[in-house]
Amino acid sequence: MPTRSGKNYLKTKLCKCSKFYIHKDFDYKCSICFRAVSGQISTTEVYIENCNKWAEKNCVASNEPSFQLLKQISNFKNDILLYNVLRHTYKTTNKFLLAKDAIELFKDNPTLKRGHIIGHIIGDWWNIISGEGKWPPFMACYYVNYNEPPVFSNTIPSRIPYSLQMKLCD
Repeated sequence: MPTRSGKNYLKTKLCKCSKFYIHKDFDYKCSICFRAVSGQISTTEVYIENCNKWAEKNCVASNEPSFQLLKQISNFKNDILLYNVLRHTYKTTNKFLLAKDAIELFKDNPTLKRGHIIGHIIGDWWNIISGEGKWPPFMACYYVNYNEPPVFSNTIPSRIPYSLQMKLCD
């Protein structure tokens, strides 16, 4: 597009990844594709890696006794009991659940109620991805941002999990 001074600027075009616009400084690629080709790691990947490290540190591991107790209670299909034990576990350890472990608890009784009981305490909420054999779509919609990765910000993670139910039942 020409300006009043007569200069012509690069027309905006999407990169081949169809997410970002190209720029001549990046060899007519977006900055993400340019870094992938040049071997550099993008800041988004580093941020997600740091978020995953935070989640591992602040979540109950699947080999811990408290998670084994949750797994046994989940097999009873008693949602009220599971909720009370989850609440007690969170209050005593101040730790969340990992999405890969929480899906096991959900699959024991895959109901809407069970989804909300478990969904609000998942620490790595960006790993709640809907699809075949994964989380149901309402979980990705309500607890995540429609299967999107965490938004890059100055804090790790960009927001804490939705723990509204924990606060309501104190």
